[in-house]
Amino acid sequence: MTKSMKAVRDRNTDNRRISQNMEKAFKKMAQVFGYPNREYKDRVFRMLLKEPKVALEVYNAMNGTLYDNPDELIITTLENAVYLGMKNDVSFILGTQLVLYEHQSTPNPNMPLRNLAYVACVYMAYVFGDNLYGRKLIKIPEPRFVVFYNGRDKMPEQSVLRLSDAYESKSEELDLELRIRFININPGYNEEMIEKSPTLYQYVKFVDTVRKYQQEMPFPEAVEKAIDECIKKGILAEFLRKNRAEVLRVSIFEYDEEEHMRQEREESRQEGFEEGGSQAYTPYRGRKKILDHVAASLSGFTGASIDPEENLILTPGTQGALFLAMGANIMPGDKVAIVEPDYFANRKMVEFFGGQMVPVVLEYENEGGRAGIRLESLEEAFKDGVKLFLFSNPNNPVGCVYSYEEITGIAALAKKYGVTLIVDELYSRQVYPGIPYTHLCAQKEIPENLITILGPSKTESLSGFRLGAAFGTAEIIERMEKLQAIMALRCSGYNQAVFLTWFHEPDGWLEARVRAHKEIRDAVMEVIRDVPGVSAKPTEGGSYLFVTIPELDVSLHQFIRIVRELAPSCAEIVGMDISEDSVRMGREYLKAAAAMKRLFAVMERYRKQ
Repeated sequence: MTKSMKAVRDRNTDNRRISQNMEKAFKKMAQVFGYPNREYKDRVFRMLLKEPKVALEVYNAMNGTLYDNPDELIITTLENAVYLGMKNDVSFILGTQLVLYEHQSTPNPNMPLRNLAYVACVYMAYVFGDNLYGRKLIKIPEPRFVVFYNGRDKMPEQSVLRLSDAYESKSEELDLELRIRFININPGYNEEMIEKSPTLYQYVKFVDTVRKYQQEMPFPEAVEKAIDECIKKGILAEFLRKNRAEVLRVSIFEYDEEEHMRQEREESRQEGFEEGGSQAYTPYRGRKKILDHVAASLSGFTGASIDPEENLILTPGTQGALFLAMGANIMPGDKVAIVEPDYFANRKMVEFFGGQMVPVVLEYENEGGRAGIRLESLEEAFKDGVKLFLFSNPNNPVGCVYSYEEITGIAALAKKYGVTLIVDELYSRQVYPGIPYTHLCAQKEIPENLITILGPSKTESLSGFRLGAAFGTAEIIERMEKLQAIMALRCSGYNQAVFLTWFHEPDGWLEARVRAHKEIRDAVMEVIRDVPGVSAKPTEGGSYLFVTIPELDVSLHQFIRIVRELAPSCAEIVGMDISEDSVRMGREYLKAAAAMKRLFAVMERYRKQ
């Protein structure tokens, strides 16, 4: 046997061994992370590149190489990697490189962070069975990441996405960096490279044909027409004949992602109803499957370690969670510190349980990235015998976010004086870009008694489902369970299944909602700036503004009643929902701005002269 023949044989043996080990490792990882329980669609791009010979062809075009044996590829694609409800990645090892190709039709700046998690999983599978703690250096393939882009937004021909772009601050020498080549494959871009790969070239032609017909007819018909034309012209002809029905089905979603995201949400909600109907009566804390899922989701979001059996309870809404938490901790006469201003129901619940309120003023008009709580005042309250401190973060209604120094200071004081903390983090998923957020429950130094409350009611617009979650100290959770068994029995068993969609929305969905809320805030702030005597601090999170208005000839409650009386009959007040103590703007920023202008017009009639 010649040396070259032996090398080929050894290489094939190594490839088989690595492939087998990775298959075993992926199965192990699936037990930990879980694979999706739904059938997700491949994008057309992924359908093409799943063929090793096509992946090899594209690799050669990208790198100027001449590999011709598809058997040299070791496929490492993660089957549970899903973007916008669709599979769009192809991963493989070739030689000494780990290659990850992804397709995007919507720009996503978070690609480096997503790829970091992806490659970590692949590497852990690659070294499965090796001794990571031994003296021998374990060799791993060099990662190469490429995103192929063919969306409608105008993007450069090539660019580089870096993980360091996401760092809140950067030092001169980075300890961790990850780069992704961003390749625009729209017509007129990177043509020389694309033409070196017949499959990639024809894919670009197919997409261009679809978009040409999309301007003339409904989308499904455009795809049908494009498939017929491409088959006739020999563009991906064999592939399109073989996979015609599947290409038609996935293309509709691939090129209309907004519609696809809507359908994904509807499908998820329907699944939730079907799943929930199977068990109306659940244990008082919640159904085990749901508790496990919610605990994992909240742990991933907050960074806290949550035992679903000891530290978590599902409640009928977040207000239900607040009621249970306060009822489990407040005895008549107990001093309870609450922030002013804060959620209006907090005061009512303290009064109901017979607690003695100790207000802690929030100086929210301060500058410098703080919510505005004075830790000195808080410590004085704790020294004076406060048993419980309750606050919301972001604050409701001001919308300010507590700084790291404030959060760690509150935690340290509560631990020092043995004060129980209840932290309402209902709007913590709706913090605006660039605003740092600190979860108190994830800090090293936390008080012995701590409850954190979250839920999908606001940011995700699921208020009517009455879903809340509280997690923290096991003894308090146990008391909350006993109280819930008396008060409400449980969070509705039918509705609990909706928790399965929480934190698992299609990629980009939540970011789009946060942007929409920020647009409303910015539009309303523009109106406020033009009205003398009216002011508000721009919110950092949440869905509200705390507006200061000039002195009126009538009381604030009288003014609200006047506006409420006008609302049903006056076209000028369209876009508002007026309650007993607040005015809520509509969800469209133009309507919200117009409604605010009309509200101020009414205000001018009653401004004190």
